[in-house]
Amino acid sequence: MFTSKDLIFMDYFTILAATPALYELKSNNTGHFWKLIKMGNVYRMMHKHNEKDKYHYQTDTGNLYDSILYIVSHDEFQLRGRKHISFEHEKKHESLFWKLIENYGLYA
Repeated sequence: MFTSKDLIFMDYFTILAATPALYELKSNNTGHFWKLIKMGNVYRMMHKHNEKDKYHYQTDTGNLYDSILYIVSHDEFQLRGRKHISFEHEKKHESLFWKLIENYGLYA
């Protein structure tokens, strides 16, 4: 099961804030900022490209792990130049997204 401790030990993010109800993260790969706000049974995901930008709504996810998978997938898409690739190609190139699924499962 993926927990907040797993998040803290990932070198993928710089953690700007961490409380039971809020995580503010900066992706070390894209430099994008993410705010994950726990709202009942969901995490509201807010996103911005630069520190000076205002956060905008991105999506809601069911848990912290889904939020992290979403961010990693978003980053990988950005780093590919916003090009879509096939499931097989992504899995073949051992993306972090698939490494997380191999380590924690599809539902962690």
